[in-house]
Amino acid sequence: IMRGTHSLLRYSVDKSSAELLYLPIPPEVKSQVKSFIDTFTWRSADGIGGVVLLISILAFKDRPGYVSAIILVLLPVWILVVFAVRREYLNVLRRAIERRTLDPERLAASFLDSTTTEVLATGLEHVGEQQALYGLSLFEIGRHLAWHPALRRLLEHPSPAVRQRALRLLSEAGDRGIVPRAEKMLADTSLEVRTEALHYLVTHTGRDPLELLTSATEFPDYAIQGSVVAYLARTGEPGHMPAALLMLESMLTRSDEAAPLAREQAAVVLGLIPPPSELHAKLMGLLRDPERDVVEQALLAAGRIRSRDFLPVVIEKLSDPDLKAPARAALVLYGDRAVGTLKDYLNDPDVPLPLRKVLPEVLAQIPTPESAAVLTESLIQSDPGLRYDVLKALNKLCRRDRKLLPEVLEFADMLDAELMGYYRSLQILAAIDPQAGAKAAVAGSVDGATLVARALGERMEREFERIFRLLALLYPARDVYNAYVGLTSHRPQLQANALEVLEHMLKPDLYKRLANSLDPEIKLPEKLRFAERFCHTKVESAPQALRILLHSGDNWLRACAIFAIGKLNLVELSDELRAQPRDGGELVAETWAWAMRRLEAPPAS
Repeated sequence: IMRGTHSLLRYSVDKSSAELLYLPIPPEVKSQVKSFIDTFTWRSADGIGGVVLLISILAFKDRPGYVSAIILVLLPVWILVVFAVRREYLNVLRRAIERRTLDPERLAASFLDSTTTEVLATGLEHVGEQQALYGLSLFEIGRHLAWHPALRRLLEHPSPAVRQRALRLLSEAGDRGIVPRAEKMLADTSLEVRTEALHYLVTHTGRDPLELLTSATEFPDYAIQGSVVAYLARTGEPGHMPAALLMLESMLTRSDEAAPLAREQAAVVLGLIPPPSELHAKLMGLLRDPERDVVEQALLAAGRIRSRDFLPVVIEKLSDPDLKAPARAALVLYGDRAVGTLKDYLNDPDVPLPLRKVLPEVLAQIPTPESAAVLTESLIQSDPGLRYDVLKALNKLCRRDRKLLPEVLEFADMLDAELMGYYRSLQILAAIDPQAGAKAAVAGSVDGATLVARALGERMEREFERIFRLLALLYPARDVYNAYVGLTSHRPQLQANALEVLEHMLKPDLYKRLANSLDPEIKLPEKLRFAERFCHTKVESAPQALRILLHSGDNWLRACAIFAIGKLNLVELSDELRAQPRDGGELVAETWAWAMRRLEAPPAS
């Protein structure tokens, strides 16, 4: 009997309890230790237990009661160990809930004991909106937990999203004990909460929805219409759709002073209706509404619906400073459904550059391997500013989870291109202003130099940062960041320490290429000789350097070069300056006109 009971409990209660201990452990840690524990630790413990039992039997073979006495002595010790493990398990579980690192999929696959359930319930109290929604998502996955009393307390939470989610879970769990509270929630200021309360009362009491709203609330008629439309559309009954469409049309076609508020409410309602729905066709008009508040709610509704039909309009709204934030939030709600379209816009040269520069930030807020792959593939950009934005977005994803990035990152050519750009800028700077070039070669700063020298120095700083952002994708980001801070600190000891870190971290050939630009002990002539070998070209004079800047794609550098030509009265560059296009903005055009007047003026002037 004892043998059979042992086998039964070992593979039911004991095995399930042991698996629960892995619940708050991150998956990557669990995968590393679980196989070792299962194959070595458990077997070793069984073997040690067997050896101890064998020794005890051999020592007290004529007195079996002594063996039982030894077991009774060890039993309290084991109980104390179990309580200590339980206390630490609860602490780790609480921290996992607070940090939102508990994996919902593993929670759904696990049988949760009452203690774990209570920890989850306690974690829902006195927390902010995001933590409460995260805790509710764990309850939502474990459907058998939805009846817990902690959900009732969340009906008073200050966040409408939390109140609505808690009421929905209680409704799905069949909790009929909250009818009075649901009736009070019909007067909630949030449309989502009112709609959920209406759905609960109709489902569990069978009452008429329109009668409930008109008798229990004092809201404007368009608010009541919105709640009824949302309820009718959510039921999914084909017979309800004509009435819902008629009410929605009346909200959209109002012409009185409440018309903007009615359209705004209609946009919110459309975002609450699960797709696909024929009502969603009305959202396109709201996305182009003249009222900003209406468009903002329409953008958020489009993000909840996640239809690709609305994506081009949502992306275009990123160009509007007033609508940039809701448009970005909508695209984040789209998630991976928007990634392909965002890639097309990001790499389309016909799309305005200011709009393209916003897209990497949006992709960085969609933490998926697909968005990381798009950013990696879009890294080669002709505009340095856009290239920097893409790199910055990749760094954000890398900090969040390095596993999001593709397994194989081929950035060697990109690193060489950025290094070549840095050395090329150093050559140009040294030709225009040798003193500023020497200072930049040693300290990386050109403060107090001429305008064009300062502009070049700023470009070199950005190129330097892009080099290290690339390195942070290939090597430990924290070490790369510390090295960057040390090298830009202008303190010799920190710079030396940073170089030593890089020497041990980077491949020898890469470190050699970097050291010639980073080491403050290497003087300007030596750096210029290396730059000539690395770039396969050299810059011998200031006019040649300014000529290169005139054909630069950077309009600020072009304006600085034009200013320098005019100020220095470099007549030999007048023909080249005259042929320059003036399509780089007002600054370039005005500077060009000033420089040409200087060059064409009589010598006495």
